[in-house]
Amino acid sequence: MQRTCTDIGGATSAQFKDLHSQIRKPQTEGFMFAAAKYGSTTSARQLLRPIAVHGARASSTAATKKYIKHLEKSGISASGRRKHRCQLKDPRRVNIVNPDLCVLLIGKLGLIVTDDIVKYVGQTLERHRGCDLVDINPGLGLWSLQLNKFLEPRKHILMEPDGDKYAEFLRPLLDNPRVTLTTKSGLVWKDLVEVLQTELPLQRLACQDAVPTRNDTLLVTANLSTFPKKVHRSFESVSTMVIYQFLSSIRTSSLFQRYGLVRMLLWVDNDEKARLLPRSASRRRRTAFELETSCEWFREVASLDAIEDRFAPRDKWINVESGCNVINKMEAQGLRMPADRQPKAYSDLMKEYPKYANTKLAGVQAPFLPRPFKQELDEINKAMDEENPVRGGLSMTQWRRRTMLRKLLKVDDETAIFNLDLLQKAESISWLASESPSEFQAAEAAWNEEIAKLKKGQRMSFNNFRNNVYLFRRDPPALHWDRRVFEPLTIRADEFFPPQPAALLDIQPKAMHPLLRQYAIGSDRSGDMSDLLLRKWFLSMSQGMRQTMEHIWPGAGELVAQCPSMTDPRRGGSPMTGHGALRTRVLTEEQWLEMLQAWMDWPFRPTYEQLIGHSLPQSAAEEEEENAKNGLLYL
Repeated sequence: MQRTCTDIGGATSAQFKDLHSQIRKPQTEGFMFAAAKYGSTTSARQLLRPIAVHGARASSTAATKKYIKHLEKSGISASGRRKHRCQLKDPRRVNIVNPDLCVLLIGKLGLIVTDDIVKYVGQTLERHRGCDLVDINPGLGLWSLQLNKFLEPRKHILMEPDGDKYAEFLRPLLDNPRVTLTTKSGLVWKDLVEVLQTELPLQRLACQDAVPTRNDTLLVTANLSTFPKKVHRSFESVSTMVIYQFLSSIRTSSLFQRYGLVRMLLWVDNDEKARLLPRSASRRRRTAFELETSCEWFREVASLDAIEDRFAPRDKWINVESGCNVINKMEAQGLRMPADRQPKAYSDLMKEYPKYANTKLAGVQAPFLPRPFKQELDEINKAMDEENPVRGGLSMTQWRRRTMLRKLLKVDDETAIFNLDLLQKAESISWLASESPSEFQAAEAAWNEEIAKLKKGQRMSFNNFRNNVYLFRRDPPALHWDRRVFEPLTIRADEFFPPQPAALLDIQPKAMHPLLRQYAIGSDRSGDMSDLLLRKWFLSMSQGMRQTMEHIWPGAGELVAQCPSMTDPRRGGSPMTGHGALRTRVLTEEQWLEMLQAWMDWPFRPTYEQLIGHSLPQSAAEEEEENAKNGLLYL
């Protein structure tokens, strides 16, 4: 099967050759010494190597070429730059140009796949048949057409500012009397609210005081993917700001969330999903946590095949166990992935699945991080000729490099065993708090002393391992990524124009806890309090929870003792202090609700205005994000 390949940073093969010639090859012992000293164990050659994206084979159909030709005539080039005066009001938008991709995701047409593929999204879309469909930025309409065929909506509203330019391709939709096209922008809140009020007379506003319920009679889909990105104030792009506002509307019951808990299918830039759907503890920020408290699910339906994040690695055994859990769920639902749409991690795991199925691996096996030097060592070992008595046929430079990498591998293996031992000791010590308090104090002091002796890098390595295991072991797992019920389908950049990959996210809001829904004057403002506290909480992610609360407000550290889920090992807490205390970055929804309730009941709690005045200075980016969210309160 032919595979496609994309280079790092979007560079072409020719550009990589130019870069290659400018960088001195690692052929001296001095380079290896520097690598060991500064922790970089990957050569310049390795870092410049193109990264293969496994998945669907490349295809160039006549239909795809037709869509690309139309967009090029409108003034858009493959680089995302305008060839001449652009005829489109939104020239930066990325359009789907492969009809088969949409069929694959939701269709039953059987063009290139079996009927089973509809279950990927169609199984949960069944409850939306005959609903009202709000379609923002449909563009060429390929995705919109397949949604319309599957859902048969009673009203389908296309909000497309460039409707006249896309009219030729939207004609199959517009021939349907239930489909309405408006040139108003769905990203201008005034226009969006006006369209919702005038075009959807059957929708009723939800009661503000009642517990929100799921509204399956309304579905929203939007294309927020753009290239090149247009910076807006402190946001990376306008689409980034819109995504935050869409997600914030869940908490504030604004925009279309005023009609109940409305499901959203969003096309976003492929790199946007990392901050919304993190796959490791070190990538988990406040936005991701808020989505855990406000969404029943936040799923990645389709995206570019993921590459291991070298700056936020996670233990291989956590990924393996998580992947096995997903395979179990897929088999229970009868889901099958097309062979040419499978992520590489999924196809690799399927070969080992019988070996690891229904086995606890995370926190049991010594952690294994997929560091680049391990791959390099494997390649050198494969190149060796065992029958050659002189260094296995390797050059002196390769032999020295191999020796250095083997030493690094030995150190890495020893560190992994040591980290696992520390983790298991901490878990055992936590249970002593209630069984034998005297033994607990002595064991805790010894454990903290052992951690204190570690170098900063070693301590960070252990904390990262412990945090990831902790989040994965919650029930359900804290990260939405580990709650997934299927693996995302692999897509290619050439299925879009400009050829920049996008990702499809499936977001189902849930009824938030009453404490998190109290906003603005007339309520106890616990929701507003929660926002302020979380903003300050996630500025101190490497500290213990008690220390963080003391930092937020003097004396508030005592509230941790009133939260059993933070201190009771039977509830997932830890009674340990010092290095053994739970870090703020592993906060769960249950823990936060207990803390927020304790805060609201605290007799020394400051007023909302006092808390604002005491807030730590925030970065410009955080300030813009807050303004974007707060702007939705009155919509």
